[in-house]
Amino acid sequence: MRLHTLAASLSQTVAWHRFDLGRHTAASQNWIAGLHNAQAAGDHDLGADLKEPEPAAAAATQSLLLARRIGAPRCVSLVDDLLPRFQPYARAQGVPELLQLAAA
Repeated sequence: MRLHTLAASLSQTVAWHRFDLGRHTAASQNWIAGLHNAQAAGDHDLGADLKEPEPAAAAATQSLLLARRIGAPRCVSLVDDLLPRFQPYARAQGVPELLQLAAA
């Protein structure tokens, strides 16, 4: 479990870095890997650090689009599980679009 926690944290850090560089597809891949590792570690909050909801919404949107495009229902489910954490930030940039995409 400790290895999964470390892998989740590292994946999340790399995802933010790639997002900041404008590499959104690569960021979403790391975001999904982080979510998988956080789930394996039993740490459901690790992948949902929404202190900055705008980049988190963008990464989640890209993750959801990619997961749907490649037909990865488990990844779609992981993003869906994060949606309640975005509700308090419903007016933040990108969040309404994410919630609308997820509802479609």
